[in-house]
Amino acid sequence: SSARCATDAGFTLVQDLVLLVHDLVEVPGRGSRTTRRLPVGRRRSATEIDIAAFPTGWSLDLDGLDDVCDATPRHRARSTHSDGRIVGYAVSGRDAHTSFLQRIAVAPAARRAGHAAALVGDALRWARRSRSAEMYVNTPVDNTPALALYEHLGFRRLPEGMQVMERSLS
Repeated sequence: SSARCATDAGFTLVQDLVLLVHDLVEVPGRGSRTTRRLPVGRRRSATEIDIAAFPTGWSLDLDGLDDVCDATPRHRARSTHSDGRIVGYAVSGRDAHTSFLQRIAVAPAARRAGHAAALVGDALRWARRSRSAEMYVNTPVDNTPALALYEHLGFRRLPEGMQVMERSLS
C-alpha cells in the first residue's frame, strides 16, 4: 500500500482521516441559522475561530486560510454570527464537476447551536446549484461530533480513508 511505501521511506503517520462524500441529490433546506459572505477583510476573525477550534499544528493563520481559498478554481467563504460577531465559518470549493468542503470551524462557545449545520447546508446547496456531481469532506477518525453531523446531513463514509504523514528533514 502507499502508506507502507511512505513508512518504508521514513514517514510517520500523523493522523488517520475518514473520507466522506455527498451525492447532492437531496440537500438540506435552509434552517433557522443564516450564513453570510465572509469578506476577505474579515478573514482574520475566521482565523481566530480556527485557532480556538483546532489543536496547535492544525489551526490556520491568515496565510493558511488564503491557501485554502486558493486551493480550487472557485470557492465560497461563508460565516455565521451571534450577537453581531462571527462565530463560525466554512470554505467550500469546486472544480468543473466536484465540490469540496475544505474547511469549517465554529468557536467552541458557539457549538451545538446549529452553526456548523447551517454552514455545511449552505455549502451543499452551493455545490448543487453549481451542478457538481458530488461533494467531499474529510475529518479525523476520532472526530465523532463532525462525523455525526456530516452523516446526519447526507454524507456517507467511503471505504478508503486518507492518512496524513510527515517526515523529518533532519
